[in-house]
Amino acid sequence: MKTAVLFGSSGLIGSNLLDNLINNNTYNKIKIFVRKLPSIDNSKVEVINTCLLYTSDAADEEDSVDLGGRRI
Repeated sequence: MKTAVLFGSSGLIGSNLLDNLINNNTYNKIKIFVRKLPSIDNSKVEVINTCLLYTSDAADEEDSVDLGGRRI
């Protein structure tokens, strides 16, 4: 069995891909990286709640980037 890793599972394409992965018997585990917790309840899905754009450590760096008032 295989594990799938999915970023962007709440969008149009990502949500359809997640449904396909859930229904595909080749994958026994699906790890989704999300900013907001989804309402999905499936034993194959492991939700990893994170924001990949922002870390508190980067806000102190001189070479961080300003994205709409948030330093990354």
